[in-house]
Amino acid sequence: MKKNNFILMDNLGVEHKNNKVLKNINMQIEHGEFVFLIGESGSGKTTLIELIQGRRMYNTGSLKIKDKELCQYNYIELQNLREMMGVVFQDTRLIEEWTVFENIAYKLEYLGYPFSLIKSKVEEVTADLKIDQCIKNLPRNLSGGERQRVNIARAIVANPQIIIADEPTANLDKANAKIVFELLKKKNKIGSTIIMSTHDPNFIKESEFRIIKLTKGEKVYDQCGSNYFI
Repeated sequence: MKKNNFILMDNLGVEHKNNKVLKNINMQIEHGEFVFLIGESGSGKTTLIELIQGRRMYNTGSLKIKDKELCQYNYIELQNLREMMGVVFQDTRLIEEWTVFENIAYKLEYLGYPFSLIKSKVEEVTADLKIDQCIKNLPRNLSGGERQRVNIARAIVANPQIIIADEPTANLDKANAKIVFELLKKKNKIGSTIIMSTHDPNFIKESEFRIIKLTKGEKVYDQCGSNYFI
């Protein structure tokens, strides 16, 4: 697939209560890239992720998504932007009154998929994530790791153009974390752009993907390859 600019940041800055959360961020992310976003807590990773989602605004500089300045998106355009994204939040945000199937199927229903396709897609992603045995369960009957995998399944089931995963493996054991990472790589191979924040050095050391590190709101590292050591 021919790559092209998907996300472009130019001297991007964010301030909150006179504190510079992000400072002069310059980067471009191309369609089809897999990018690790790393840094200590408070480094600005979550703020950067929220900006890309269009859930907060910047104070200085420029952020273009699909060649349009984000601050110029109207409400409908922002909704359309979010529809093409799959977001794995740090907190699972599952609807407690719905079954696992219903939680995962919701976006497909919203996008107008027929039930037969919804069923097959939900069954496929739950099997991939080893949660197919609890598809009829309510969230309150799930373990923390199962809840997180439902959260991930919901984000990726529609094969979104961009998957933004904020610490997706934080509550998972090593085996299930590897399953999630392999599935994200699979989605990347079929065209999804992946932005994954993580504290897990194992993924970084074992891959050739791009690594962007933030420190105190500044970009201090941006390279491809597994030569980076945290």
